Amino acid sequence: METKRARGDAKAVVSRKIKEITRLMADENNVELVDNELRELKEAFRNFQAAHVAFHNQLSDEESIEESAVYYELVSDQIKQLQDNLELWLAGIETSKLLNSLDVKPDDSVSNVGSRHGSMVSRKSSASTRSSVSSARAKAAARKAILEAEAATLKKLHRIQEEELKLRQRKNEL
Repeated sequence: METKRARGDAKAVVSRKIKEITRLMADENNVELVDNELRELKEAFRNFQAAHVAFHNQLSDEESIEESAVYYELVSDQIKQLQDNLELWLAGIETSKLLNSLDVKPDDSVSNVGSRHGSMVSRKSSASTRSSVSSARAKAAARKAILEAEAATLKKLHRIQEEELKLRQRKNEL
């Protein structure tokens, strides 16, 4: 069957694009490269969908139709998982940029930020002291928001990993 081979070839292109994007995600400086590969992946997935429909429409027995539908779902799930991973990756990059812009170290606590600036504060006026305290509070609040975002991101990653495990188990059952 020519259409089955065409679908397999189209899936291979999709799989290569997913692997390439995943490889590029190892470096946060590859955002533009990932974006380019993502555009190519979308085109490859459209080609896969067209090849799948052409093959799927030729099937007549129920078992083959079901197998074809599961095959399509597995590829779709790979795309969805990559999208979720991309969101997490981009959120991590944004968090890193925000941390760097705040000049707050991961081991800083509110008291550390205040004591680090303590000697300067004692030489300043009370208005300046209030400003330093406000700045420390703002940094602490930003740090708390970042940690909460990281926790939410980790929870989402955990859910994705659980879904991936379930998919692998489902695939093995088939």
